[in-house]
Amino acid sequence: MKKIFCLILICFCPLFVFSQAKKNLAAKKNAASKNSKETVKKEEIVTVFNEDYETGEKLFGLNKPAEAIPYFEKCVELENINPNVWIHLGVAYYQTGDFTRSLACCTRGLTKENTDHKILAYNAGNSAYALTNYARADACYAIAIREDENFGPAYLNRANAQLKQDHLQDAKQNYEKYLELEPKSSQRPEIERLISLLDEEIARRAKEKPELIDLDFANVKNDEVIVEQKEKVDYELPEEKVEDDEKDEELVRFEIVKAPPLPQKEDEIVENETEAEEPLKVVPEDEPVEIAFGGEEPVVEAVEKNVATAPVLVPEKAETEKMEEAVAVQDEKKEFFGQENLADALYSLPAGVVTLKALNASFSPNSPNSRQQKQIFNVSATDKNKIETYVLEITDEYGNTVKTIKGKKLPDKIEWDGKTDSGRLADGRFSAKISVNYRNNGSVDAEGNSFSCFSNVPQITLVPESDSFSPDGDGIDDKLSFKVSSESEALVKDWKFEVKMNNRTIYSKSGTGTPPENIEWDGKTNSGETVKDGNSLSYKMSVTDALGVSTQDSGKVEVTKSKKDPVVAKSVEISENPDGTVNIAIPTLSFKINSSELVNTEQNSQTLKKVYDILVDEKYEEYRVTITGYVNPDGEEWTTEEQVLALNRAKSVENRLKGLGVPENRMEARCGEGKSANKEYNRRVEFKLRK
Repeated sequence: MKKIFCLILICFCPLFVFSQAKKNLAAKKNAASKNSKETVKKEEIVTVFNEDYETGEKLFGLNKPAEAIPYFEKCVELENINPNVWIHLGVAYYQTGDFTRSLACCTRGLTKENTDHKILAYNAGNSAYALTNYARADACYAIAIREDENFGPAYLNRANAQLKQDHLQDAKQNYEKYLELEPKSSQRPEIERLISLLDEEIARRAKEKPELIDLDFANVKNDEVIVEQKEKVDYELPEEKVEDDEKDEELVRFEIVKAPPLPQKEDEIVENETEAEEPLKVVPEDEPVEIAFGGEEPVVEAVEKNVATAPVLVPEKAETEKMEEAVAVQDEKKEFFGQENLADALYSLPAGVVTLKALNASFSPNSPNSRQQKQIFNVSATDKNKIETYVLEITDEYGNTVKTIKGKKLPDKIEWDGKTDSGRLADGRFSAKISVNYRNNGSVDAEGNSFSCFSNVPQITLVPESDSFSPDGDGIDDKLSFKVSSESEALVKDWKFEVKMNNRTIYSKSGTGTPPENIEWDGKTNSGETVKDGNSLSYKMSVTDALGVSTQDSGKVEVTKSKKDPVVAKSVEISENPDGTVNIAIPTLSFKINSSELVNTEQNSQTLKKVYDILVDEKYEEYRVTITGYVNPDGEEWTTEEQVLALNRAKSVENRLKGLGVPENRMEARCGEGKSANKEYNRRVEFKLRK
């Protein structure tokens, strides 16, 4: 019966732990006599100071795992090196996302004496889980539990791995064990709720056929693992070099024997079933001894008998270099802790386990960050040397295949630059699946997590609300105001507004997230000065999304004097212009409604009398005068009737001044134009004198 029950409810956040450095490192073997049955004596090994290890540990402590890795890699093959190097190197690989090498490093560390097998097994389980190899993760956690039966995090993580394999009863028991060990866990309510659901499902399955059930609403997370305190190691430099004849080590040989099949549930059909890998047989030099799967030492199987997972071999008596020479799979590239170098003797799994994981939740081909310009898929598969071909397909949210990548040798990483098979840039939500064809075991498919590709750049629009700017404090156009609109498929990371004068930034303002809808600037620079009339300025606003893609909008503005609304003079006033002309401003004259006839009022008479006095003054007696009449139009544009009315009003004033004694040939009546918000000003009469 196929496994169709889908129980996706664990948010797996594996956390590596650091073991306590051991002052008393493991003793090497030293045969005391020729008799093979004589007791082997062990002497304490001195941990020698190593500059590479110290440098790596310093970088590791500064959270620089990528920089620490090369230093740790130089140390793993050395004698008398701090055994914590296996833990630190495994963690560093994990922190840089190289789960395959992390798994290999931890498993090789398990073959070494004096290493912390509990922590290494636990870390190996976390790496296997990150590779979605839940069977291997299950087996690794079992080793950690064997080393410390009260190690609560291993029970929780193992329950997670078992749940991923649909081993409900086993998962339930390990969740209960975790709660027993960690009664004050912050996740206790969620785990108890999950256990109740598992009880119901187990009971239902006993009577009914399993069906797809979605329990995504559960939210059980891994407990945070205790970080052990590291003790300072007192390094000692050996006074004398150890001669070669003093390194009398026991030789170990390995032979492969056929393993019995693992126990399975009666109603469970394992997909992609292959012949079991042959496990390791440890054969001392003096007498071969067969050790098959199922034995207590050194083979460790999963604790629960119904867990269909590969056993994990943890040799306890093999020396470092001899073990590595016997079990390491040789590869032409000799990649350090590469997938091809995983020792078959350490983990023997059936062929056909393939995983696919997209590393970037989103990416953009336009990103300036090379890491975010492409989607990178982590690919892992067992028995890679038996793979014949592979096909990776990327599909959009509608199920259409947009990109196909094929090959023969399956790499650890596959990159996609966002271009479809037709050469266009893709945009939207996508997912990937891979089909791996084995020479002897058919085809295995795997699906990866969904992700987004953003090929469109964000948009930003900056529109000034006024075409004039005069920060002189008169209340008119004192601020430069903009309407801002932005649009971005990816989240906006930050924005910046700048004002420049002569290519020099004089003002800037920035923020995170979506930019505000309105931006205002009062004309003051960053140094507190105020821009002046006549300054030419340029402004710009830019936005950058979470993938580093930027866009901007810009423009220019001139600093000018405020345009004040015109006002009617309170009295007759004279002003001379730079061109030699003279303006006479007067209070508004009163006309009858919709008529050019002046109303006979004292104010009208006094105003015209003062204008007459100016015109006949000897200073201005040689000037000609233009009389311009205005009206308050009903609309924005003057009608013909309104133009005629304005001209006739100017002529009425001309006739009144003529009657007072101003020569007719000095005066000219005209019709004005335009409109302001001041109705009284719209009805004015203007006098302009010129020679």
